[in-house]
Amino acid sequence: MLSLGNVFNEEDLKNFEKKIINFLSLKEIDRINYSAEPKIDGISASLIYINGKFIKGLSRGDGLEGEDITQNLKTISDIPRKINTKNFPKEIDIEAFAEKSSFEPYSEELNLVG
Repeated sequence: MLSLGNVFNEEDLKNFEKKIINFLSLKEIDRINYSAEPKIDGISASLIYINGKFIKGLSRGDGLEGEDITQNLKTISDIPRKINTKNFPKEIDIEAFAEKSSFEPYSEELNLVG
């Protein structure tokens, strides 16, 4: 899971586009299509299943390499340890997401207030 860059104004977008053009060795006349999504506060994890069995969970990390958080994720009952479904891929990497608001009931207990 790569980290996404932020664009706050037109100048940021132009600089981003220049980097893409250079990285991909494009001509400036090539057309680049964009899509935008609102920023959502929360946490993401990569869930790796092999033969339907939950094998490993990784955080986003530094954008290049994630931290192994498998044991932490195994404490979350909503994450299935085994998926027994017909035609389920032999190996799959699923991105799971929890909104920041889902942690609010625990914020005082975890000393996350303020």
